[in-house]
Amino acid sequence: MVLCHVGSTTVVIESYKDWNNRSYKKYMNRLYIKPWTRVAPYAIGLVLGYILTAWTPNRKISRQELLIGWLVTSAIVIPMMLFQNGNFTIHYSVVANFNEINSRIYEIIKSPLWALFVAWIVFTCRYSNGGLIDSFLSWNGWMPLSKLSYGTYLCHLLVVLYLNNLTSSDVHLTMSYIIQKGVSVMILAYSMSLVLSLLVDMPVRNLMALT
Repeated sequence: MVLCHVGSTTVVIESYKDWNNRSYKKYMNRLYIKPWTRVAPYAIGLVLGYILTAWTPNRKISRQELLIGWLVTSAIVIPMMLFQNGNFTIHYSVVANFNEINSRIYEIIKSPLWALFVAWIVFTCRYSNGGLIDSFLSWNGWMPLSKLSYGTYLCHLLVVLYLNNLTSSDVHLTMSYIIQKGVSVMILAYSMSLVLSLLVDMPVRNLMALT
């Protein structure tokens, strides 16, 4: 499935080399939302789930393994973040310059590599080797939000598209704008998830409990 992700994304990008700087709709319709260009993170998640199920909870990870794991994952995610910040253009609808080979490579491998980074964090926290990250993610205050996380996942794209459609002019991707946009999306998506949970999820669960 990972090879399917890489191969299909490569084919799509190479087939549309003529995408220009206003090709947001083409990018969304032909690449961003297609399942075959998004299958790699799901495949990595399935493998991680199998490992967590097959291995015993008290399995120990050596310091050498931890050091190598954190070095490798950090070497993956830090360049990705720096490349994204420096290479993407300032217009919100321009996702990448597909005329540049480095941008095409980044678009192909970014999802699998980011999924590997997240999988490593989950893996280390599962076996009590996450340190401060484990303590932060295990905070009891996250429990209410965790119950709404799947609904938020289902609703967040609608929120993003809605906010994008409200924008009638070019925007500059400053750090303050990104933070403001991210916080707005998070609040609205969780609010929609809460409504969805109250109107659909909880009533259905109560009905199922009666049967």
